[in-house]
Order: sequence, then structure tokens, then C-alpha cells
Amino acid sequence: MTELKDLDPARDREPNQVEWIRSTAHVERVIAGTYASQRPARSRRTIIGLAATAAAAGVLAGIALFPGATDEAFAQWTSTPGQPGSDLVLPQARACAAEWGAAAPTAADVVLAEQRGIATILILKKGDGLAECMAIGEKVFNYQGLTAGPVVPLAGAEVTYETSSSSGSGDDEYSRVVGRMGPDVTKVEIALADGQVITAGTGSGWWTAWWPGPEGGEVGTWKVVVHTAQGSTSHDPSGLPRR
Repeated sequence: MTELKDLDPARDREPNQVEWIRSTAHVERVIAGTYASQRPARSRRTIIGLAATAAAAGVLAGIALFPGATDEAFAQWTSTPGQPGSDLVLPQARACAAEWGAAAPTAADVVLAEQRGIATILILKKGDGLAECMAIGEKVFNYQGLTAGPVVPLAGAEVTYETSSSSGSGDDEYSRVVGRMGPDVTKVEIALADGQVITAGTGSGWWTAWWPGPEGGEVGTWKVVVHTAQGSTSHDPSGLPRR
């Protein structure tokens, strides 16, 4: 064993920060007994391909992360997002609009923007409706239509769950969720079964979040926690309406 150790070409190498994060997550999944149960990409909505019709709303496109993106995006991920002004995310918004062949958007076309490290989620005006787009830096790797036309604003503390998905596999798997909220909602959080709490980005009556892990495509592994001035309530996403 001593001779074999001396022959190891990596015996003096220390893992970098990204490798420690990935290996720690892997060990935790194995200990929890969840690693073997992870599955390939899946989505609550299953229509294939974006089209300029009402049937296209909610469709995922380009869901695979480009090479190297997973490591960096996961390493810089935070449970609480930054919410930059619309003018600061115009490069990402324009890259997203180019994916579906639209003219370059203005700041007024950005309905919601949230950033976690190098990853940005945007909800943008798309024709008469809305679309969600996710980018690493200024490179788009997935988007989905949300509505084919205008939506009626929610009232009071109403909250909806519009769509969620889990993409990738193994250590590269990540989740996204999108919903709507009324003006009395002060914050929306995602509570995972392991105790982790993720703050959603919010704006203009919408909320969204993404995180490393498979829960967005699984049943019973996360809750939506809705906060108002009167307190907070926890909901199974399947129990929330869609409008």
C-alpha cells in the first residue's frame, strides 16, 4: 500500500473549492440514501418545443447546462438571491429574447430579475405574454413560456404554483420553480425536506427560485412558505392553484 501511495500522481493535490462542494454534496446524498433515487430531467409540464401558441406556455427548452457551467453556478449559488434593477440585467434579457427571435427588450420588458452568483433568472415580456429565462453570465441555457397573454393580477395574499422542473442528473441536477402572488405577500420561501430554506426572488406579482438538487421534479420533497404581515403559512405545491 505504501508503494502504491507513492505512485499516486495526485497524492499531493488538494481539491479546490468547487470540488469540495461537489464531493460533500455527493457524500451527503449517499448517507441520506437519496443518491440512487435521482432521475434524469423531468418537468411537471411535458409539452415539447416552444411555439407561438397558448399551448406552448410552460415548455422547457435547452435545459442542459453547457460544459463547466454546473461547477461554477453551484459553487456561487446562494439561498437568498440578489435582485438587480432591470437596467442591470439587459445583457441577459437581450440574450434570452434572441433565443426566441424577439427584438431586443428594454428595461420595461423585465418583469422580475434575480441573481444567485453567476446565474440569473428573468421573467420577461414575450409578445402578449411572458416567458422565464435562465442564464449563466450572458449565455442562455434554458427558457420556458409562462403565459400566452396578459394575466389578471392576484388579490390579497393569494399565491399560485405555476410550474416546476428538475433538470440534469446526479451531481449536476438542479431545480426551478415559478409562481404568482398577491400584493399582501411579503416573501415566498421554498422549504426542502432536509431543512434548507430558499428565498424566492419576487417582483410584479411573480416569484421564482432555483437550487442545486432534484426536488423540483419530485413530489413531497418541498413546501412553499408564504409570508404576510399577519404571519406565515406552509403549503404543499400541489395544493396551490394555477391560474
